[in-house]
Amino acid sequence: MKIKNNAKEKIDDIFDKLDQLEKSADRVTEEHKEKLNREMNDMRKSKDTLSDLYDNLLEASEDSLRYLKNAFDQMSNVMIKRIETIRKSYKGTLEV
Repeated sequence: MKIKNNAKEKIDDIFDKLDQLEKSADRVTEEHKEKLNREMNDMRKSKDTLSDLYDNLLEASEDSLRYLKNAFDQMSNVMIKRIETIRKSYKGTLEV
């Protein structure tokens, strides 16, 4: 159960950060808007994948729990790094 609770906290945190980025995306200069839109589209796809992994994790049997947890952790870590990279790339432009 602890694994599932930790996953819930992690996914909520990631989705909150993505929502903040989405809201701030309107403030990006025209020069950067197209690139940021592409990055955010990629993040939306990753969000869907992470959401699917989370749903599978909730339904997992003991046998598959470890495998799904590893997949979820890897995907969520990638998303956290991507969010940090986007924030750094648009520092001063995004208010997050």
